[in-house]
Amino acid sequence: MSDSPDTERADGRHLVVVVDASDGHRRQVAQALLSFHRVAGFAEADEALAALRLNRPAALMVDRRVAPAGGEALVRQLRGDPGLAGLPVVFTDSGDEAEVRRAALAAGADDALVKPYRRSTLIR
Repeated sequence: MSDSPDTERADGRHLVVVVDASDGHRRQVAQALLSFHRVAGFAEADEALAALRLNRPAALMVDRRVAPAGGEALVRQLRGDPGLAGLPVVFTDSGDEAEVRRAALAAGADDALVKPYRRSTLIR
């Protein structure tokens, strides 16, 4: 899933970045969002962070278990970067909803989704 360098194209579709080790999950998210947004997917946090610094998206969706140090570490890095600190972040993980939400907010994410979730949740 690649993108052009602009955050919003003439057609008004904004860039959303998905960082998840699961190729299948990245594809599912992209399929759900492509009618409304452009989507770029990354399997690892380091690769995603480098791309985010070059091309700031409208929003980021990051899984807790992404390599090498986890989604929480990526969110903390974003919050410490003046160019990315205000980027809206949705944190994803499977497990107990309260624990996922607690971890997301502690890391600095704006919201959390517990896997599995309905695809319709992504376009609200």
